[in-house]
Amino acid sequence: MTARVRFSFRRVLPLVLALALLAPPAAGEDEKKPEIPQASFNERLSAFKKALKSRDPKARSRAFDYWRGCPDPRAVSEITKGIKKVEGDESKVYKAMGVTEAGYEKAFSDLEAAKRTMDMGGNNAKAIERYNKTARKVSKALDGAVMKLKNLQNDLTRNRAMLQQAVLVVGDMLKELDGDPLADAMALLAQEWLQAKGDHWPVRWVAAISEVNHPLVTESLRTVVTNAEMADSLRVTAMDALAARADGWVLGKAFEWLKLPLEKSPLVRGGIAALRTMHDKRAIVPLSKFLDRQDLKLERNHAHLALVSLTGVDHGPYGGQWTKWWEDNHKTFVMPKGPKETGDVAPPKKGTTFYGIQTFSDRILFIVDISGSMDKVQKGVGGGKTKMEICKQELIGSVFNLNTTDTFNVIFFNHQVIPWQNRKVQATEGKKKLLKTWVTDQEPLGGTNIYDALELGFKIAHRVTGPPNLDTIFFLTDGNPTAGKIRDAKTILETVKGWNETAKMTIHCIGIGKQHDADFLKALARIGDGKYVRR
Repeated sequence: MTARVRFSFRRVLPLVLALALLAPPAAGEDEKKPEIPQASFNERLSAFKKALKSRDPKARSRAFDYWRGCPDPRAVSEITKGIKKVEGDESKVYKAMGVTEAGYEKAFSDLEAAKRTMDMGGNNAKAIERYNKTARKVSKALDGAVMKLKNLQNDLTRNRAMLQQAVLVVGDMLKELDGDPLADAMALLAQEWLQAKGDHWPVRWVAAISEVNHPLVTESLRTVVTNAEMADSLRVTAMDALAARADGWVLGKAFEWLKLPLEKSPLVRGGIAALRTMHDKRAIVPLSKFLDRQDLKLERNHAHLALVSLTGVDHGPYGGQWTKWWEDNHKTFVMPKGPKETGDVAPPKKGTTFYGIQTFSDRILFIVDISGSMDKVQKGVGGGKTKMEICKQELIGSVFNLNTTDTFNVIFFNHQVIPWQNRKVQATEGKKKLLKTWVTDQEPLGGTNIYDALELGFKIAHRVTGPPNLDTIFFLTDGNPTAGKIRDAKTILETVKGWNETAKMTIHCIGIGKQHDADFLKALARIGDGKYVRR
């Protein structure tokens, strides 16, 4: 297997991590896995069902491994049934998390109510004692809720590991097949995964087959790419897999996608991304001509970054300069050995800015931290203003710089997630004024729920077909995740990376003060090909 094929799975698997809610395996690498290469289909099935029902987490976590090396295509159906059972168990975990989160919210509310009661009582000894009693009770409730959430998170992690395991096992099984058995297995997989309801099943299909270096698999991926009846996000995912395999067929299809109207912007951006991955000199001229289009928004920035990645030089976001450079240098130009990093390339000085980061987008989502720590004065910045006061000023200014034809939304988060609207809105003067009033009224309070804020942001911003509702995120925080369904920074990054495989969001990150996790924000910005700044 070539390095290209291995790379394809690393590119596609994060998408499954998000849409199928997968995560790194819970078991250690040195832990023995069941190996029964000579076992019959029925023996494997019996062991699989027993493991799946086991109350021992380690035994259950190995369930799908019983199908490794199985030469019988019927294993696809049994693995599919097993995935559905694990998903059902996962739904129960999420329900329990919701109940626990509600208790967590109530504890915060009780504490605030007790504080107000104490203030109204004039802070006398009796009022203070009542408050302290409530505070102790609330503190105990919060500690209990946090512990329960940690335990539920462990359950969720194990379930995610099993779902990842299932996809890997199907891929390994397909590698061992050829001829009619492979064709039969592929047909079953297409019926049960590719044609299934729910976006995550087709995405799993791509992930499972992407490492199988066989003409039948290549043709299947190409069929998805060319099938206009398929969701655009799935077509882009299949295109990504082919590009990572260095399939030369991708070039022609990507060139076609560059010519599509922006109503098909997911495909347009998918074509640009594929050309960037292929790292082929033949992409330079089509991308340069693409930049001559007058209807481009954020697509211009994507194509610009792709050209910088391909060539290692920067001639700006418009086609004329690139065309002239190519005419003068194409005979002597030598392609860089690999794609170049583009994170430091500045976008054109148009659009709006937020904390000094400029964007070319006309569809922007602001996700902003308003936790209690934002109420602190930011030393050396803003003349004694709090971080929250400075943030409000920056946010309102950025929104008022939008054109009236642009669209946007704002999500505030502390231990809760507080969207301004549940969908994008047009940046009319009236909407801007309403937003200003809403922003002005917000006060910092509580913890830092980063995961749930990003999750809601992607739900509002992304849709499977057609142009995205919003395509650029400005994410601001002064701290680390302390609330929400997931609080582990690595897991949050893996999940967002998966979401962004199809959403193709640009993510800019602003870290406020000295306490934020700079490494986390830098990694988040890299996922979205955006910028990170410290303020």
